[in-house]
Amino acid sequence: FYSIPTSKIAYEFTRKVYQLLDLDMRNIEATYTSYDLIDESKKDQIIEKETIKINNKKLKFDVIVGNPPYQESDGGGMGSSALPLYQKFVYVAKQQQPSFISMIIPSRWFTGGRGLDEFRDEMLNDKRIKGITDYLNTKDCFPDVDLKGGVCYFLWDKNYNGKTNVNTYENGSLISNAQRDLLEKGAETFIRYNEAISILHKVQNFNEKSFADIVSANDPFGFDTREAGGYKRIKPKFKKTPFDNC
Repeated sequence: FYSIPTSKIAYEFTRKVYQLLDLDMRNIEATYTSYDLIDESKKDQIIEKETIKINNKKLKFDVIVGNPPYQESDGGGMGSSALPLYQKFVYVAKQQQPSFISMIIPSRWFTGGRGLDEFRDEMLNDKRIKGITDYLNTKDCFPDVDLKGGVCYFLWDKNYNGKTNVNTYENGSLISNAQRDLLEKGAETFIRYNEAISILHKVQNFNEKSFADIVSANDPFGFDTREAGGYKRIKPKFKKTPFDNC
């Protein structure tokens, strides 16, 4: 059982847990933190193909479990300008090709999140994700944490290839369960509520035009319809004739 702490403080906490459980404290990485795994200038000294160095020992992991750092701030606060980090740790874990991966991460990757388009596309098309447990309210999982959008944990199984078991919790109770595809036909994001899947299928069975096919873009025909110096969109001025005396 090996651990890579996120900081020196986390190292001391992990060391005490190992001590209480009578685990080998030499299996706690002491020379670097988990942030170094995603640091372009340092990770090559730690990761080599499908092995990771723990106290200078190259190790191949069969199971990877984690609660990675969620985000960093670019100076604009922890709201919309906070840069996500957790997807990078998921990438690192998958690159190791273990038998199993389980991580708890924010659920905002389902439909949005700054810089998460590629991660979302990769996750939703990965048939090895055997299960996702989604907490609509973060406090159901972490009572002292208020994270908009909730959190989820997933189970990735290298030898699995199929649909995903999706469990949804709200107010401490399981409210929904379904075995389904993560990416529905015609969708680009994860449909969070299992109940919505049957509704989507019923609508698709009508074979009618998509709403996207009958509305114009934000800027019709490439013309910018925003107010000068602002973001508010205004109604363009149209003429009944293309030019005077027509």
